[in-house]
Amino acid sequence: MLVKVTAAGICATDLKCIAGANPDLQLPSVLGHEVAGKVVADSTVLRRGTEVAVQISAGCGTCRHCAGGRETVCHQARRLGFDIGGGFAEYVRVAEQQLVPLPSGMDPAVAAVSMDSVLTPWRALTAHRQLSAGSTVLVVGAGGLGLNALQIAMSLGAWTVAADPHPDSRQAARSAGAEVVVDPNDKSLAGGYDADLAVECSGTVAGLAFAVEQVRPGGAVVCCGYTAEGTAPVDIASIVRREIQILGSRGGTREEAEMALSAVAEGVVRPVIQRRGGLADLNRFLTELRDGRVSGRQVIHP
Repeated sequence: MLVKVTAAGICATDLKCIAGANPDLQLPSVLGHEVAGKVVADSTVLRRGTEVAVQISAGCGTCRHCAGGRETVCHQARRLGFDIGGGFAEYVRVAEQQLVPLPSGMDPAVAAVSMDSVLTPWRALTAHRQLSAGSTVLVVGAGGLGLNALQIAMSLGAWTVAADPHPDSRQAARSAGAEVVVDPNDKSLAGGYDADLAVECSGTVAGLAFAVEQVRPGGAVVCCGYTAEGTAPVDIASIVRREIQILGSRGGTREEAEMALSAVAEGVVRPVIQRRGGLADLNRFLTELRDGRVSGRQVIHP
């Protein structure tokens, strides 16, 4: 399906690709994996002009991963902005099953960023660990993923703590509704929050260490961010003694994408769009993101 791009979100993963930290990226490549647009021509299901969000990838539907409900790790999936041309362009061509019609009246920019910065924490908080009302959830990293993770956790009835070393990001977490906001570099916090679940969104070595330190015995850490820092050392003895689970979470399924869009449409999650621009603004936006001057998401409208 050919889709005219109306909005494309900028993600820290794009910086990793530019830095050469994604060895599977085939060059030349068009980046941009948070995309919304309009269908260019009729199909058997979608009419021309239908506004859609584009799921990053779709599984083959037949392998053991897809059959087990884990299409997110299908070896045959081709990912938008990685294996196929992404949304930093006027058009994208994707499989029809990747297109999710937008709820009526949804801002395309919000829909675009929902395909990663909402969908990824949605899966992290709903698919891997059962949360009960009153659970304590620690979100490490109050950027694009983390701010949405906080809102999702609150909608599930959790008591939330946000941790980020940057003052602007901590203020954004307060505005998003976090009950407690902390600087993870404050050494007086060691073991202080006894979290049932820690959602690691920063992708940093320090962030993972903080998450493991702050989770309660029998708790879990779900990692949905990553950087090019390399291997993170962990205290294996502490993990064993406290029976901590460390899980990875990537993207989301088609069903979860629909659920995430519905949550946004209903106001359960309100993605933070910090600034908008055109393709000519892309390099400047990427530089600002690299320099840590962004809380929330930047979006371009080709």
